[in-house]
Amino acid sequence: KQIFRECGNPVFLGGHVRLLHPRHISLGSGCSISEYVLIDGLSVEGISIGNNVTIERYATIRATGTLRELGVGVRIGNNSSLGAFSYLGAAAGVTIGDDVLVGQFVGIYAENHLFESTTELIREQGVSRAGITIGNDCWIGAGASILDGVNIGKGCVVGAGSVVTRDVEPYSLVAGIPAVTIKSRK
Repeated sequence: KQIFRECGNPVFLGGHVRLLHPRHISLGSGCSISEYVLIDGLSVEGISIGNNVTIERYATIRATGTLRELGVGVRIGNNSSLGAFSYLGAAAGVTIGDDVLVGQFVGIYAENHLFESTTELIREQGVSRAGITIGNDCWIGAGASILDGVNIGKGCVVGAGSVVTRDVEPYSLVAGIPAVTIKSRK
């Protein structure tokens, strides 16, 4: 009996991998999911992982932050990788293109808490959701954070430890907190 929405052949699963709501998860051929990875597919669109994708140990992919409002989901393109200890929170939806390298300890956060009111508790003010897109052929350096509403163009490099708070033009090298364009790769 098939437990996934779709599953290519072969797929490699390491020990202690946790796949929650696997009927919402599609895995392409040649996927390799290392030890202690957690993937929670519960979401409107589910999680779609392309061919030859590598997800390194202790990475987490969560498509929904709270059961009150299901998240949108995740799409990871072919030949991409998610580094060890990375976190991908996809309540507003996350799309990662083909041939994308995501380093270790990267945080991708597609949702943001509202905090305008000083008379209400922050946790009771709700959230905003815009989604995140990372284009083809990008490299996201170790420890970087990508915040909700960001679109990273094709061929970009995000420096290690950077915090990306706004859109990045194609073929740009960005770094810093907040990340700024250092130069164009063209």
